[in-house]
Amino acid sequence: MDDQRYIMTDPTAAEICALVSDQDSLPSTIHGREREIGEYQASRQVSTSEKWLEAPDKIRSEVLTVDKWDDIETELAALNPFDTIGFGGVGSFFVQNGAEALSYNSEQSKSKRYDFESAEGVSVMTTALVKTVVGETFEVSANGKETVADHDCYILSSEPTDSADVLSSRIDTYRLWIDQEYGYPLKHEFGYQLEEGPLDIQRRFEEVEFDTEISDDVFDCTPPEGSTVVE
Repeated sequence: MDDQRYIMTDPTAAEICALVSDQDSLPSTIHGREREIGEYQASRQVSTSEKWLEAPDKIRSEVLTVDKWDDIETELAALNPFDTIGFGGVGSFFVQNGAEALSYNSEQSKSKRYDFESAEGVSVMTTALVKTVVGETFEVSANGKETVADHDCYILSSEPTDSADVLSSRIDTYRLWIDQEYGYPLKHEFGYQLEEGPLDIQRRFEEVEFDTEISDDVFDCTPPEGSTVVE
């Protein structure tokens, strides 16, 4: 894409959604630090991770700090496509490089490998959930602008309509802060209404860079030396 990116002055919700969905607007790489807060019943999780993404199918997320960590177990865990070995604290990571992936639990010193038939069609720049909340089954509104990690963002609010699927219909208002140049979400706020109470999530980049060179070594799926590889 041309380096001269067009920034909309006062876009409609539909125009912002189109920006989010436009694969050509997205960056080729992302590198940054993201903070995540999760709250469910009396449990709370707070951590920061360093993240690297390279289109179309490379990603690494490594835990940097843990301010608080309580186990949060909900029925949503069954939707995780990876049978992971659990959260392991500082130094734990997940990495995917095409059809190969690895998760590492630092506290247990255990690694788990994943091999897929193909990574065709994978795009680490756009999650299935983001695609859903800017899609036809959600009612979307534009809610102004705000700066996140020194990047100017559009704010979108999405609420499920009657045509949303069973899982999506449990989402309260999902708010996205969309980078104005690249169309990439730099902050998420949303909650699920679950049987035992609400699950509230916030993810926010504290620092982020787009289109910077990332070493191939970052996406190496070799288990750390000394770790036990589990099936």
